[in-house]
Amino acid sequence: MLERWLKRHRGHLNHTTLEHTKLCIDGFPRSANSLLCRKVMATTNYNNQTLAHHIHKRQNVECAALAGIPVIVPVRQPEECILSYLVYTDGKFGGGMFQQYIEMLEFVILYSNSVTVALFEEITSDYKSIASRANRMHGEILTIPAIADENLNDKIVNKVATESQHEEKKFFREGVPNKSRDALKQEYLSFVRSHKQLTRCKLLYDKILQIASDQ
Repeated sequence: MLERWLKRHRGHLNHTTLEHTKLCIDGFPRSANSLLCRKVMATTNYNNQTLAHHIHKRQNVECAALAGIPVIVPVRQPEECILSYLVYTDGKFGGGMFQQYIEMLEFVILYSNSVTVALFEEITSDYKSIASRANRMHGEILTIPAIADENLNDKIVNKVATESQHEEKKFFREGVPNKSRDALKQEYLSFVRSHKQLTRCKLLYDKILQIASDQ
């Protein structure tokens, strides 16, 4: 049922399919989804067909989890995450983002025994911890990189630059954090901090931190 929903609503994207998907990496937008996917693809044999990604809906990760497909969910601190998304979308979606964030984290908590948490800070600077955690939960599904995260990040940045230069539509170009948007976040800061659902988001995030430490 979930696969049919995904095909109907996200059929042009890389949603979970029971026939092809070997690993699902998906979380709330602006949680370093692209960077994590690029690191996985740079160090393993997963490709754009066997990896489900960038749907940003609970249905995608739930479909994979129920089918026994390994799932990794990137998670970022809510205030920073939602601020970044507001900037990225020019202020669209408004309060609906909070509910979307809540639904994704509630899923991770519900399936914490079978879904691997990937914290934003780990994705950017400690990918080995994510790979080790995923391997403990799912078997040897990821390769521990032999190079330091800083070098792996540089490799990905160079690849993104090359793809953009040659107008190659491979994967998602914005696979690395973009600090040029930081100043714009001030426009939406009061909206985010005053939103009635932010407290709920923070409580869920605290539970995620504990789950990550226990996995």
